[in-house]
Parts: sequence; C-alpha cells; structure tokens
Amino acid sequence: MSLLDSLYNKYKMQKQSLQASIKKAKDWFAKAATAIASNAIMNIDRARLVPRQSMTIRSIGRMYLYFYDPKLKKTLPYYDRFPLVIPIKFYKDGFLGLNLHYLPYDLRAKFLDGLLDIYKDKYLDENRKLNLTYQRLKGATRLRYFKPCVKRYLWTHCRSQFYQVAPEEWEMVLMLPIERFEKKSKSFVWNESRKQLGVANH
Repeated sequence: MSLLDSLYNKYKMQKQSLQASIKKAKDWFAKAATAIASNAIMNIDRARLVPRQSMTIRSIGRMYLYFYDPKLKKTLPYYDRFPLVIPIKFYKDGFLGLNLHYLPYDLRAKFLDGLLDIYKDKYLDENRKLNLTYQRLKGATRLRYFKPCVKRYLWTHCRSQFYQVAPEEWEMVLMLPIERFEKKSKSFVWNESRKQLGVANH
C-alpha cells in the first residue's frame, strides 16, 4: 500500500468524527494529496503547487502540505512524513517552520485562534499572510503553543512540491487526521507536546 493510500484510508476510518464537513474535506484532501504525491499540475491546483525553488521569504506565514524524509530519521525519536507547515524563517539549505501536526486537535484550534487574532477579521483572504517571526512567537502568550511545532527542514529531503493551503481552508485542514508519524503513535507524540507545554491531557 502506498503512503498516499495509507493516508487516505486513515482519513476514511475516522470520518465519523468529521460528519459535519466530511464531503468537503474528503474532496479537498483527495485533490490535494493526489496533486502533491504525483507532482501533477491539475487545473484546479495550478496556483497551489509550489516548487521548492519558489519557496522564499514571501512564503513566510503561509500554510503548506508536502512529503518529507528526514536526513536524521535513524536517530530521531519520531517524525512526521506529511508535514502541515507554516514557514517562519528561511536558510540557504532549508527553512524553519511550524508543523502543526505536533499539536493535538484541541491545541491546534487554540493556536490557530491566536494566529488569526493578529488580524481584526477572523479569516485571511488569498492575498494576505501572517507576518510570523520566531521572536514574535516567543513573546506572545496566546501563541505559546508553537513550541513543539518548531522544526528545521532541508530542501534536499523534501520529497514533493509544496501544496499551499488557502486561508479559508486552514480550520478544516487543521482537523484532518492526516499526520503521518513514524516510530511513535500520534498519541505518544501529542502527549510529549502536552508535557513540553505543561498542558494536562484530556
């Protein structure tokens, strides 16, 4: 079974908890994941697929999905092969980003609320992005959930193009069970994140 098939089957198994938006979410994920995995430029996704060389400082604050194979995967305690990332800093060999999959769903929602509260309106349109910096994250109490999410990614280990998630889709995509952790279960990873943040488990 391919990684894409595994992700999609995992999504289908948990669809009972997403009944309110299951059709919209399923259609979105099927198109996005297929485009990412095949690097196909479909008409509907033409503006969303971003090649590595086009990921620049202008990408800071936007949200992306892609496949990743860590350089140090043999020594890492666990890692996510399908990151949902908001880049916050760029380097010649890669970037620093917030992989929101490292937060359990309730903390993802709280963190997103903190991000969106930066703006007066609740939603961002396609032409606006969050102005995120590491210092700003560290200084904002309402954004304190970022700590377990900070990860360093290398261009040479990105295994697909980057699929840009439209701002109006952020809330839906945050709640999709598409994290792909290796070596440890998502429950273990999320418990570790809660410990790091000093947040009790539910």
